[in-house]
Amino acid sequence: MTLVSQFLDLAEKHLPRFCYMVDNYYKSSELLKFQIIGQSVFCSYEHYVVLYGEPNVNLVYQIKDNYPSFSLSFNKKWLSLVFDHFTKCNLIEKSVTTRKYNRFLCMELNIEKFQNSKFDLPKLDVVDLDEIKHGKILDLRRIMKISKGLGGSGIIIDNELVAVGFIPHLVTNDRFSLCVFRDIWVNEKYRGKGYGKLITYHLCLKAIKQGVKRIFLWVEKDNIPAIKVYSKLGFEIKDEVYSVICSFNKEQI
Repeated sequence: MTLVSQFLDLAEKHLPRFCYMVDNYYKSSELLKFQIIGQSVFCSYEHYVVLYGEPNVNLVYQIKDNYPSFSLSFNKKWLSLVFDHFTKCNLIEKSVTTRKYNRFLCMELNIEKFQNSKFDLPKLDVVDLDEIKHGKILDLRRIMKISKGLGGSGIIIDNELVAVGFIPHLVTNDRFSLCVFRDIWVNEKYRGKGYGKLITYHLCLKAIKQGVKRIFLWVEKDNIPAIKVYSKLGFEIKDEVYSVICSFNKEQI
């Protein structure tokens, strides 16, 4: 069995955890690096690195310092090994104040539950961001995200973007049918009004309309309000991943 076959088999069995890497692989397969030693897995794509399975220091050494920093995701069992061998670790989601690392819940939408439920949602229009990308409402970063996957949706009040969400990761082929929601955000002044729920609901409709079979998102475990919103819409917790942005500590090699 080839390394590619091993990667795809592993990803298919643990898709909530590997949904990002599957999307990366189909974008540019030659950039994917993959290695298995026993029950331990190393996987990287550009500056995104995954350590999975049983902790193994030999796989830590597979991470080269080709970049000033890189995004690292790993299971809880890797925690002590990671902090023994990496330095200058920074948070991906900055809202966390009690830890030096993020804990993300990998959630998947129960599509049948979503389709069979009725939701209490704000009576507001949700716009396709592609329709307004030439205006002054979106910054360049968000304009760039619109071109990926299934684009994004937003709520505009008084010519101001007050809520937004994107589906930049999309894979539809004979083996996989998946998408990943990202960067769901509500302006601080408008939180608690159901706008995040409304945006996520419309993203779900958009993905289902396109025939996507599996829909994922990751959310910081400390973000209890968001987790409650996603759960009410039919998202279920499937896995948990630890993440940091860090650089290699050469003195530990």
